[in-house]
Amino acid sequence: MLRRIGHGDLAEVFVAVRSDGEHGGATPSGEPLAVKRVWREMSRYAEIHRLLAEEGRLAVQLAHPNVVDTYELGSVGGRPYIAMEYVPGADLAHLVERCGPGTLPPGCVTRIGIDACAALSYVHAAPMADGRVLRVVHGDLTPTNIVVSTSGSAKLIDFSVATWLELPAEDAPPSSATDASPSPAPTELRQMSDSGQHASVRGSYAYMSPEQARGQAIDGRTDVFALGVVLWELFSGRRLFRRAANYLTLAAVVEEDAPTLRELGVDLGAATKALDRVLQRALAKDRDDRYDNASALAKDLQDVAARGGWDLRPWTLQTTVRGLLSEQRGGKAKDGDKAAGGDKAAGGDKAAGGDKAAGGDKAARPNTRS
Repeated sequence: MLRRIGHGDLAEVFVAVRSDGEHGGATPSGEPLAVKRVWREMSRYAEIHRLLAEEGRLAVQLAHPNVVDTYELGSVGGRPYIAMEYVPGADLAHLVERCGPGTLPPGCVTRIGIDACAALSYVHAAPMADGRVLRVVHGDLTPTNIVVSTSGSAKLIDFSVATWLELPAEDAPPSSATDASPSPAPTELRQMSDSGQHASVRGSYAYMSPEQARGQAIDGRTDVFALGVVLWELFSGRRLFRRAANYLTLAAVVEEDAPTLRELGVDLGAATKALDRVLQRALAKDRDDRYDNASALAKDLQDVAARGGWDLRPWTLQTTVRGLLSEQRGGKAKDGDKAAGGDKAAGGDKAAGGDKAAGGDKAARPNTRS
Protein backbone atom coordinates (compact mmCIF):
# COMPACT_ATOMS: atom_id res chain seq x y z
CA MET A 1 0.00 0.00 0.00
CA LEU A 2 1.41 3.39 -0.98
CA ARG A 3 -1.16 5.84 0.36
CA ARG A 4 -4.82 6.07 1.21
CA ILE A 5 -6.89 8.08 -1.24
CA GLY A 6 -10.42 7.53 0.01
CA HIS A 7 -12.59 6.08 2.73
CA GLY A 8 -16.20 5.56 3.68
CA ASP A 9 -18.35 3.72 6.17
CA LEU A 10 -17.52 0.23 4.92
CA ALA A 11 -14.16 0.43 3.22
CA GLU A 12 -11.04 2.43 2.53
CA VAL A 13 -9.18 2.82 -0.75
CA PHE A 14 -5.44 2.82 -1.29
CA VAL A 15 -3.07 3.29 -4.16
CA ALA A 16 -0.97 0.14 -4.12
CA VAL A 17 1.61 -1.69 -6.20
CA ARG A 18 2.09 -5.45 -6.52
CA SER A 19 5.79 -6.14 -6.25
CA ASP A 20 7.57 -8.70 -8.43
CA GLY A 21 8.03 -10.92 -5.40
CA GLU A 22 4.31 -11.24 -4.75
CA HIS A 23 2.47 -14.16 -6.29
CA GLY A 24 -1.05 -15.00 -7.38
CA GLY A 25 -3.86 -12.84 -8.64
CA ALA A 26 -4.31 -11.07 -11.93
CA THR A 27 -3.04 -7.64 -10.91
CA PRO A 28 -0.21 -6.28 -13.09
CA SER A 29 3.18 -6.24 -11.37
CA GLY A 30 4.74 -2.83 -10.81
CA GLU A 31 1.71 -0.80 -11.91
CA PRO A 32 -0.31 1.36 -9.50
CA LEU A 33 -3.66 -0.10 -8.46
CA ALA A 34 -6.68 1.11 -6.57
CA VAL A 35 -7.41 -1.34 -3.76
CA LYS A 36 -10.71 -1.16 -1.91
CA ARG A 37 -10.39 -2.88 1.47
CA VAL A 38 -13.15 -3.37 4.02
CA TRP A 39 -12.59 -1.79 7.41
CA ARG A 40 -11.39 -4.27 10.03
CA GLU A 41 -14.45 -3.74 12.23
CA MET A 42 -16.79 -4.31 9.26
CA SER A 43 -15.02 -7.46 8.07
CA ARG A 44 -16.66 -9.58 10.77
CA TYR A 45 -20.02 -9.36 9.00
CA ALA A 46 -20.65 -12.17 6.52
CA GLU A 47 -23.04 -9.96 4.53
CA ILE A 48 -20.25 -7.49 3.77
CA HIS A 49 -18.09 -10.32 2.43
CA ARG A 50 -20.97 -11.52 0.27
CA LEU A 51 -21.76 -8.10 -1.18
CA LEU A 52 -18.15 -7.32 -2.04
CA ALA A 53 -17.73 -10.77 -3.59
CA GLU A 54 -20.88 -10.25 -5.67
CA GLU A 55 -19.61 -6.90 -6.94
CA GLY A 56 -16.18 -8.32 -7.70
CA ARG A 57 -17.50 -11.43 -9.43
CA LEU A 58 -19.34 -9.26 -11.91
CA ALA A 59 -16.69 -6.59 -12.36
CA VAL A 60 -13.81 -8.97 -13.13
CA GLN A 61 -15.75 -10.26 -16.16
CA LEU A 62 -16.01 -6.82 -17.75
CA ALA A 63 -13.34 -5.56 -20.15
CA HIS A 64 -13.87 -2.32 -22.06
CA PRO A 65 -11.82 0.88 -22.50
CA ASN A 66 -14.59 2.92 -20.86
CA VAL A 67 -15.10 0.59 -17.88
CA VAL A 68 -12.55 0.56 -15.06
CA ASP A 69 -10.78 -2.81 -15.00
CA THR A 70 -11.18 -5.02 -11.95
CA TYR A 71 -8.25 -7.39 -11.55
CA GLU A 72 -9.05 -9.57 -8.58
CA LEU A 73 -10.93 -9.96 -5.35
CA GLY A 74 -9.55 -11.65 -2.30
CA SER A 75 -9.02 -11.44 1.42
CA VAL A 76 -5.98 -10.67 3.57
CA GLY A 77 -6.14 -11.12 7.30
CA GLY A 78 -9.86 -11.74 7.06
CA ARG A 79 -10.44 -8.39 5.33
CA PRO A 80 -11.89 -8.67 1.81
CA TYR A 81 -10.57 -6.41 -0.93
CA ILE A 82 -11.03 -5.64 -4.62
CA ALA A 83 -8.01 -4.65 -6.72
CA MET A 84 -8.89 -2.32 -9.59
CA GLU A 85 -7.34 -0.18 -12.27
CA TYR A 86 -5.96 3.08 -10.90
CA VAL A 87 -7.18 5.93 -13.08
CA PRO A 88 -5.43 9.26 -12.50
CA GLY A 89 -8.10 11.90 -12.92
CA ALA A 90 -11.33 12.88 -11.21
CA ASP A 91 -14.97 11.99 -11.17
CA LEU A 92 -17.53 14.32 -12.67
CA ALA A 93 -18.75 15.56 -9.31
CA HIS A 94 -15.25 16.69 -8.43
CA LEU A 95 -14.66 18.32 -11.81
CA VAL A 96 -17.87 20.32 -11.49
CA GLU A 97 -16.85 21.29 -7.98
CA ARG A 98 -13.52 22.55 -9.34
CA CYS A 99 -14.81 24.53 -12.31
CA GLY A 100 -18.32 25.49 -11.20
CA PRO A 101 -21.73 24.21 -12.36
CA GLY A 102 -22.47 24.61 -16.05
CA THR A 103 -18.96 25.74 -16.99
CA LEU A 104 -17.42 22.60 -18.48
CA PRO A 105 -17.03 23.19 -22.23
CA PRO A 106 -19.93 21.61 -24.14
CA GLY A 107 -17.54 19.56 -26.24
CA CYS A 108 -16.02 18.05 -23.09
CA VAL A 109 -19.46 17.28 -21.66
CA THR A 110 -20.47 15.62 -24.91
CA ARG A 111 -17.22 13.64 -25.11
CA ILE A 112 -17.86 12.36 -21.58
CA GLY A 113 -21.43 11.46 -22.55
CA ILE A 114 -20.31 9.55 -25.64
CA ASP A 115 -17.72 7.62 -23.63
CA ALA A 116 -20.35 6.78 -21.01
CA CYS A 117 -22.63 5.56 -23.81
CA ALA A 118 -19.85 3.30 -25.08
CA ALA A 119 -19.49 1.80 -21.61
CA LEU A 120 -23.24 1.26 -21.29
CA SER A 121 -23.55 -0.21 -24.78
CA TYR A 122 -20.95 -2.77 -23.75
CA VAL A 123 -22.25 -3.71 -20.30
CA HIS A 124 -25.84 -3.97 -21.49
CA ALA A 125 -24.76 -6.90 -23.68
CA ALA A 126 -21.20 -7.82 -22.72
CA PRO A 127 -19.83 -10.73 -24.79
CA MET A 128 -17.74 -13.26 -22.86
CA ALA A 129 -14.89 -15.34 -24.29
CA ASP A 130 -16.87 -18.56 -23.85
CA GLY A 131 -19.80 -17.27 -25.89
CA ARG A 132 -21.98 -16.23 -22.97
CA VAL A 133 -23.35 -12.73 -22.75
CA LEU A 134 -23.80 -10.65 -19.63
CA ARG A 135 -26.75 -8.31 -19.53
CA VAL A 136 -25.87 -5.73 -16.90
CA VAL A 137 -27.86 -2.71 -15.73
CA HIS A 138 -25.52 -0.44 -13.78
CA GLY A 139 -28.40 1.06 -11.81
CA ASP A 140 -26.38 3.84 -10.15
CA LEU A 141 -25.03 6.04 -12.91
CA THR A 142 -24.17 9.28 -11.12
CA PRO A 143 -21.46 11.96 -11.49
CA THR A 144 -19.38 10.20 -8.84
CA ASN A 145 -19.48 6.94 -10.81
CA ILE A 146 -18.03 8.41 -13.99
CA VAL A 147 -14.28 8.99 -13.72
CA VAL A 148 -12.57 11.25 -16.25
CA SER A 149 -8.92 10.39 -16.71
CA THR A 150 -6.05 12.79 -17.28
CA SER A 151 -5.56 11.05 -20.64
CA GLY A 152 -8.92 12.39 -21.86
CA SER A 153 -11.39 9.52 -21.55
CA ALA A 154 -14.33 8.77 -19.27
CA LYS A 155 -14.73 5.44 -17.48
CA LEU A 156 -17.65 3.89 -15.65
CA ILE A 157 -16.99 2.62 -12.13
CA ASP A 158 -18.82 0.94 -9.25
CA PHE A 159 -21.09 -2.02 -9.95
CA SER A 160 -22.10 -2.47 -6.32
CA VAL A 161 -25.83 -2.11 -7.03
CA ALA A 162 -25.79 -3.49 -10.58
CA THR A 163 -28.43 -5.98 -11.69
CA TRP A 164 -27.17 -8.64 -14.05
CA LEU A 165 -28.04 -11.84 -15.82
CA GLU A 166 -25.80 -14.41 -17.48
CA LEU A 167 -27.18 -15.79 -20.73
CA PRO A 168 -25.84 -19.02 -22.26
CA ALA A 169 -24.01 -18.93 -25.58
CA GLU A 170 -27.08 -19.94 -27.60
CA ASP A 171 -28.92 -16.85 -26.35
CA ALA A 172 -26.08 -14.44 -27.09
CA PRO A 173 -26.36 -11.84 -29.87
CA PRO A 174 -25.25 -13.12 -33.30
CA SER A 175 -22.14 -10.93 -33.18
CA SER A 176 -20.25 -9.05 -30.50
CA ALA A 177 -21.70 -5.64 -29.72
CA THR A 178 -19.52 -2.73 -30.78
CA ASP A 179 -19.58 0.96 -30.08
CA ALA A 180 -20.52 1.61 -33.70
CA SER A 181 -23.57 -0.63 -33.82
CA PRO A 182 -26.49 -0.45 -31.39
CA SER A 183 -26.63 -3.28 -28.89
CA PRO A 184 -29.86 -5.23 -28.54
CA ALA A 185 -32.28 -3.99 -25.91
CA PRO A 186 -31.36 -5.77 -22.67
CA THR A 187 -33.65 -8.24 -21.02
CA GLU A 188 -35.77 -6.69 -18.28
CA LEU A 189 -34.31 -7.61 -14.93
CA ARG A 190 -36.10 -7.69 -11.62
CA GLN A 191 -34.50 -5.86 -8.75
CA MET A 192 -34.32 -8.43 -5.98
CA SER A 193 -33.72 -7.86 -2.32
CA ASP A 194 -31.40 -10.13 -0.35
CA SER A 195 -34.41 -12.17 0.76
CA GLY A 196 -35.36 -12.79 -2.87
CA GLN A 197 -38.38 -10.52 -2.69
CA HIS A 198 -39.04 -7.66 -5.07
CA ALA A 199 -37.05 -4.71 -3.75
CA SER A 200 -38.49 -1.20 -3.71
CA VAL A 201 -35.57 0.96 -4.85
CA ARG A 202 -31.83 0.58 -5.35
CA GLY A 203 -29.41 3.32 -6.30
CA SER A 204 -29.09 7.09 -5.87
CA TYR A 205 -32.48 8.74 -5.67
CA ALA A 206 -31.73 11.86 -7.74
CA TYR A 207 -30.49 9.77 -10.69
CA MET A 208 -33.10 7.02 -10.71
CA SER A 209 -35.44 6.38 -13.58
CA PRO A 210 -39.19 6.47 -12.88
CA GLU A 211 -39.46 2.67 -13.14
CA GLN A 212 -36.50 2.27 -10.81
CA ALA A 213 -38.04 4.66 -8.28
CA ARG A 214 -41.22 2.57 -8.36
CA GLY A 215 -39.29 -0.67 -7.79
CA GLN A 216 -40.31 -2.07 -11.17
CA ALA A 217 -38.35 -4.22 -13.60
CA ILE A 218 -35.40 -2.38 -15.13
CA ASP A 219 -33.37 -2.65 -18.31
CA GLY A 220 -30.71 -0.66 -20.15
CA ARG A 221 -33.06 2.26 -20.67
CA THR A 222 -32.86 2.84 -16.92
CA ASP A 223 -29.18 3.71 -17.37
CA VAL A 224 -30.00 5.86 -20.41
CA PHE A 225 -32.33 7.92 -18.22
CA ALA A 226 -29.68 8.32 -15.51
CA LEU A 227 -27.12 9.46 -18.08
CA GLY A 228 -29.71 11.90 -19.39
CA VAL A 229 -29.98 13.39 -15.89
CA VAL A 230 -26.19 13.68 -15.63
CA LEU A 231 -25.91 15.39 -19.02
CA TRP A 232 -28.86 17.71 -18.36
CA GLU A 233 -27.21 18.85 -15.13
CA LEU A 234 -23.81 19.34 -16.76
CA PHE A 235 -25.23 21.43 -19.59
CA SER A 236 -27.66 23.43 -17.44
CA GLY A 237 -25.55 23.91 -14.32
CA ARG A 238 -28.57 22.97 -12.18
CA ARG A 239 -29.85 19.98 -10.27
CA LEU A 240 -32.78 18.27 -11.96
CA PHE A 241 -34.60 16.13 -9.41
CA ARG A 242 -32.80 16.75 -6.14
CA ARG A 243 -35.16 18.04 -3.46
CA ALA A 244 -34.95 18.74 0.28
CA ALA A 245 -36.13 15.25 1.26
CA ASN A 246 -35.70 11.84 -0.34
CA TYR A 247 -39.43 11.25 -0.79
CA LEU A 248 -39.71 14.58 -2.59
CA THR A 249 -36.81 13.62 -4.84
CA LEU A 250 -38.49 10.34 -5.75
CA ALA A 251 -41.75 12.14 -6.42
CA ALA A 252 -39.95 14.54 -8.75
CA VAL A 253 -38.32 11.66 -10.62
CA VAL A 254 -41.70 10.03 -11.20
CA GLU A 255 -43.89 13.07 -11.80
CA GLU A 256 -41.91 16.14 -12.92
CA ASP A 257 -40.72 16.69 -16.47
CA ALA A 258 -37.30 18.17 -17.16
CA PRO A 259 -37.37 21.78 -18.39
CA THR A 260 -35.68 22.39 -21.71
CA LEU A 261 -32.39 24.24 -21.76
CA ARG A 262 -34.06 27.01 -23.72
CA GLU A 263 -36.70 27.39 -21.01
CA LEU A 264 -33.87 27.89 -18.54
CA GLY A 265 -32.18 30.48 -20.73
CA VAL A 266 -29.21 28.25 -21.57
CA ASP A 267 -27.86 29.23 -24.98
CA LEU A 268 -25.44 26.84 -26.67
CA GLY A 269 -25.83 28.41 -30.07
CA ALA A 270 -27.00 26.44 -33.08
CA ALA A 271 -26.93 23.17 -31.15
CA THR A 272 -29.30 24.18 -28.34
CA LYS A 273 -32.55 23.10 -29.96
CA ALA A 274 -31.13 19.77 -31.15
CA LEU A 275 -29.59 19.10 -27.75
CA ASP A 276 -32.93 19.75 -26.08
CA ARG A 277 -34.53 17.10 -28.29
CA VAL A 278 -31.84 14.60 -27.35
CA LEU A 279 -32.09 15.28 -23.62
CA GLN A 280 -35.89 15.21 -23.61
CA ARG A 281 -35.89 11.84 -25.34
CA ALA A 282 -33.33 10.39 -22.91
CA LEU A 283 -35.40 11.73 -19.99
CA ALA A 284 -38.79 10.48 -21.16
CA LYS A 285 -40.85 9.19 -18.23
CA ASP A 286 -42.13 6.26 -20.28
CA ARG A 287 -39.09 4.16 -21.17
CA ASP A 288 -40.72 3.13 -24.45
CA ASP A 289 -40.32 6.77 -25.49
CA ARG A 290 -36.59 6.82 -24.63
CA TYR A 291 -33.64 5.73 -26.70
CA ASP A 292 -33.71 1.97 -27.08
CA ASN A 293 -30.02 1.78 -26.26
CA ALA A 294 -26.99 3.89 -25.40
CA SER A 295 -25.50 3.61 -28.89
CA ALA A 296 -28.44 5.51 -30.36
CA LEU A 297 -27.99 8.24 -27.75
CA ALA A 298 -24.28 8.46 -28.58
CA LYS A 299 -25.02 8.91 -32.28
CA ASP A 300 -27.38 11.80 -31.60
CA LEU A 301 -24.86 13.41 -29.24
CA GLN A 302 -22.28 13.27 -32.02
CA ASP A 303 -24.75 14.91 -34.40
CA VAL A 304 -25.44 17.67 -31.86
CA ALA A 305 -21.71 18.31 -31.45
CA ALA A 306 -21.28 18.54 -35.21
CA ARG A 307 -24.12 21.05 -35.40
CA GLY A 308 -22.53 23.15 -32.66
CA GLY A 309 -18.99 22.81 -33.94
CA TRP A 310 -17.90 21.41 -30.57
CA ASP A 311 -14.49 19.88 -30.10
CA LEU A 312 -14.84 16.21 -29.18
CA ARG A 313 -11.15 15.33 -29.31
CA PRO A 314 -9.86 13.47 -26.24
CA TRP A 315 -6.93 15.89 -26.22
CA THR A 316 -9.30 18.76 -25.39
CA LEU A 317 -10.85 16.84 -22.52
CA GLN A 318 -7.38 15.83 -21.35
CA THR A 319 -6.22 19.46 -21.30
CA THR A 320 -9.33 20.56 -19.41
CA VAL A 321 -9.04 17.86 -16.74
CA ARG A 322 -5.32 18.37 -16.23
CA GLY A 323 -5.82 22.10 -15.94
CA LEU A 324 -8.51 21.73 -13.30
CA LEU A 325 -6.54 19.21 -11.25
CA SER A 326 -3.27 21.10 -11.48
CA GLU A 327 -4.93 23.94 -9.55
CA GLN A 328 -4.98 21.63 -6.53
CA ARG A 329 -1.23 21.21 -6.32
CA GLY A 330 -0.03 22.39 -2.99
CA GLY A 331 -3.50 21.90 -1.50
CA LYS A 332 -5.03 18.98 0.36
CA ALA A 333 -5.23 16.69 -2.66
CA LYS A 334 -2.46 15.72 -5.02
CA ASP A 335 -3.00 15.85 -8.74
CA GLY A 336 -4.11 12.39 -9.81
CA ASP A 337 -5.40 11.27 -6.42
CA LYS A 338 -8.99 11.40 -7.61
CA ALA A 339 -8.89 7.88 -8.91
CA ALA A 340 -11.20 4.98 -9.58
CA GLY A 341 -12.16 3.03 -6.55
CA GLY A 342 -12.36 5.91 -4.10
CA ASP A 343 -15.53 7.85 -3.36
CA LYS A 344 -14.29 10.59 -1.09
CA ALA A 345 -11.09 10.58 -3.12
CA ALA A 346 -13.16 10.97 -6.24
CA GLY A 347 -14.93 14.04 -4.98
CA GLY A 348 -18.24 12.54 -3.90
CA ASP A 349 -18.81 11.68 -0.24
CA LYS A 350 -20.94 8.55 -0.27
CA ALA A 351 -20.18 7.51 3.28
CA ALA A 352 -22.97 6.55 5.68
CA GLY A 353 -25.16 5.48 2.80
CA GLY A 354 -25.43 9.03 1.50
CA ASP A 355 -24.50 10.41 -1.88
CA LYS A 356 -23.30 13.99 -1.94
CA ALA A 357 -23.64 14.16 -5.69
CA ALA A 358 -27.11 12.68 -5.61
CA GLY A 359 -28.27 14.71 -2.66
CA GLY A 360 -29.89 11.76 -0.97
CA ASP A 361 -29.37 8.44 0.72
CA LYS A 362 -28.67 5.23 -1.08
CA ALA A 363 -31.48 2.74 -1.05
CA ALA A 364 -32.22 -0.92 -0.51
CA ARG A 365 -28.78 -2.33 0.17
CA PRO A 366 -25.64 -1.47 2.13
CA ASN A 367 -23.20 0.82 0.37
CA THR A 368 -20.05 -1.23 -0.21
CA ARG A 369 -18.25 1.61 -1.85
CA SER A 370 -15.41 3.30 -0.13
